[in-house]
Amino acid sequence: MLGDDGLIMISMADPLCVIADSFEFGRFMVYAMTETKEILKATESIFEHQKTQFNQTIKGGVKDMMVRIYGPEYATPPYLPPRLFPELVTKYLKYYCGEIKQAGGFPRIHSHGKIKDALPEFLKTDMMILEPIEPIPDGDISLSDVKDICGKNVCLMGNIELKDLENQSKSYINKLVKDIMNDAKGESGFIIMPTASPINNPLIKKTEENYYEFINASLEYGKY
Repeated sequence: MLGDDGLIMISMADPLCVIADSFEFGRFMVYAMTETKEILKATESIFEHQKTQFNQTIKGGVKDMMVRIYGPEYATPPYLPPRLFPELVTKYLKYYCGEIKQAGGFPRIHSHGKIKDALPEFLKTDMMILEPIEPIPDGDISLSDVKDICGKNVCLMGNIELKDLENQSKSYINKLVKDIMNDAKGESGFIIMPTASPINNPLIKKTEENYYEFINASLEYGKY
C-alpha cells in the first residue's frame, strides 16, 4: 500500500543499549570502566539472545526497509573511551548491518553526541545510513567533515537540533537550513531532519511554526 511514497522502518537496540538501560546511567558508566570484562560478557550474552529474534525478522523479509540500530552512543565520549568501542559496539554492528544489507534492507545506525572517534568503526560495518549527525557543540564534527570521511556510499540524516526548532526565530531556522544544505550537497545522500522528536502535546506554537519554516526552507535550499 505504501508503494514509492515512503519507507518502512524497524528499530532495534544493540546489545550495549540493552545492558546500559538495565542500570542507572551513572552506575553503568562506573561498571563499564571498573568491571569491563563482566560488561563484555553481558553484551555477548544479550547478543546471543537477540540473534534469534533478529534472524526471525530477517527471515520475515526486510527488503527495501530501513532497519535502525540504536545504542552505540553509550560507548562514545565523554562516556567511554574509544578503545572499548570495537568490542562493545562494532563487532555487533558488523553482524547486524551485514545481515540486513544482504537481505535487501538498509542498515541505519543511530548515534547521538560526539561521533568523531566512532566514525572509523562505523565504516567497518555495512551501514548505509548514519544519523542524527548532531552539529557542534552537541556533536564534535561538522556535517561536511562527516561527508568527507563517509564518502558517497553512506546517506547521512539529521543535523538540525530540536532545541533550535523549539527556541529560535524563523529567520534563524531559515539560515540554519540554508547553511546545512550548503554543507550537505554533493554526491552522497542527505536527509535533513531534527535530531529528536518533540515531546510536547499539544505542540508548542513556536515549535510548530519553526517546523513549517524548516520544511519549506529545506524544499527551497535543497534543490540542485
